[in-house]
Amino acid sequence: MDSFVIYNSASGKISGVCTLAHVGDIEAAIAANTPAGLSALAVDPTHAVLTSQAGWKVSDGALVAIVPSDAELLAAAQAAQLVILSSRYEAAKTENATYMGTSFMGDADSQQVFANAANVYGKLGATPADFFAVDASYNMVPMTLDQLDGLTSVFAAQYWTAFQRWVAVRQALATATTVAAVQAVVW
Repeated sequence: MDSFVIYNSASGKISGVCTLAHVGDIEAAIAANTPAGLSALAVDPTHAVLTSQAGWKVSDGALVAIVPSDAELLAAAQAAQLVILSSRYEAAKTENATYMGTSFMGDADSQQVFANAANVYGKLGATPADFFAVDASYNMVPMTLDQLDGLTSVFAAQYWTAFQRWVAVRQALATATTVAAVQAVVW
């Protein structure tokens, strides 16, 4: 089995790997399978680059591991931590809220329904006599306009608290200067 990597001669960046069974003449295989403008390098068929070309490049005719700079490591850590923090922020904004002795669904759609109802009935001055909201257990909870406004206020306060924390963790993440400091920024 013969193997080789295809790479950009100027940057050393590997753009592909090729393993050919029973070729025999690796030079002919390289010539036949290397796109114009790129170069190729024969490699040991057990080399790690054949399973993951990320983290490798060709330098001075040899495969070398790419060692990221401290700035690249910091940026990668910040990006990874941001993904984690983003999911926590989304969860915090949409937690169920306890109000009037029960729990109401806090997903974005439910919050929008409550806000729209409060807006419309606020303009009318009251909810209909038979108005109800549905709690997280799908029970019908009768509500007046003041109670509906109270429910939307609970969600608004929850959202505002989550947003304030989001701003704080984003600031901490942006000002972190080491990977350890980035990893210490938690929700």
